[in-house]
Amino acid sequence: MGSVLMATFGLARGVPIMVAGIAAGALAHLRRTRCFVLWAERVGGAFMLAAAAYFLYQAALYGGWFSL
Repeated sequence: MGSVLMATFGLARGVPIMVAGIAAGALAHLRRTRCFVLWAERVGGAFMLAAAAYFLYQAALYGGWFSL
């Protein structure tokens, strides 16, 4: 029973990511969407850097490196 639940969970997590990746790859080949794809990549990278900085800040607070 546990392995079936784990497999179902894995498929539920993986399939949407695969579909999104395939759709993004298909959109990247269209001429009119190239500007949008570049813009989306830059915004996504900025969000990832912001999230990394936030998680580092939270780890520093939890680790006692500095206090509020």
